[in-house]
Amino acid sequence: MNKFEEIKAFKALVSNLPPDGYIRPWLESQADEITNAIRQDYLPEVCAMSMTEFRQHREGLLHDAEHQARVTLAKAERDAAHTIQQADTKADDIIGRLNDAIHHCREAINY
Repeated sequence: MNKFEEIKAFKALVSNLPPDGYIRPWLESQADEITNAIRQDYLPEVCAMSMTEFRQHREGLLHDAEHQARVTLAKAERDAAHTIQQADTKADDIIGRLNDAIHHCREAINY
């Protein structure tokens, strides 16, 4: 069987699968990669992940995303705490200046 015949057989196989199943949509989504691999003489084990490798890759991505989320959350919490501290400091300064102004006003009224 030559490459053209193999690609034709692959496409026929995919088109004969039920459209509402699991395999046909998956193979259709990978059809370009599979036909390119056939044209380039790539072995299937070189160009495709096994389901186990795919799950491991997915788990690695999930682990990395969860780690990055924890790092981002920790930074956001530190930034928020710093912003709150700055706001509290400014509020204390404003309250102090208001109290000074009130004190000066009372002194001016009472001579």
